[in-house]
Amino acid sequence: MAIRNSVPANQLLDILAGVQDRDGPPGFMKLHEVCAALDRDYEAVTRMVRELEMLDAVRVDWVGNTVFLTRDGYRIARPGEQTYPMLNEGG
Repeated sequence: MAIRNSVPANQLLDILAGVQDRDGPPGFMKLHEVCAALDRDYEAVTRMVRELEMLDAVRVDWVGNTVFLTRDGYRIARPGEQTYPMLNEGG
């Protein structure tokens, strides 16, 4: 998969997975926070996010300028996990 060769895209997926691990799914993050975390400009981040969205790894709310992982995106970021962490709790 093309994502595996893209260091910034992998970093973004890892950051979003960390937010999701901490806050629970879906782990929203503002695009300007992504820019700061990756030290990339807004244009570069939106290009990356659009590509990841086409691969069904993330979903984007362009009105609220937020991004979050899909199940597939979480599986790419955390290959050893089968489902979202919180969905396995208690049942």
